[in-house]
Amino acid sequence: MDADIVISLNANTVSWEQSDKASAYEIYVNGSLVETVNANEYVLEYTQVGQYSVKVKAKGDNQSYIDSEMSNTVVY
Repeated sequence: MDADIVISLNANTVSWEQSDKASAYEIYVNGSLVETVNANEYVLEYTQVGQYSVKVKAKGDNQSYIDSEMSNTVVY
């Protein structure tokens, strides 16, 4: 990838700018992979009281593009 992923949080939705070089995006909550998505947003559906640290990684195609670094962290 040629740019880092920068994520933002609005209510319970994490979003980022779509990259045409990404094949998918991995969503990490509190350091654990929770889901892989194709869209450029993810809705957090955690109902337990607490703080959740969220990061995103863009997945490359493993041919022309490598995976991105982890994004910045947002706390939900």
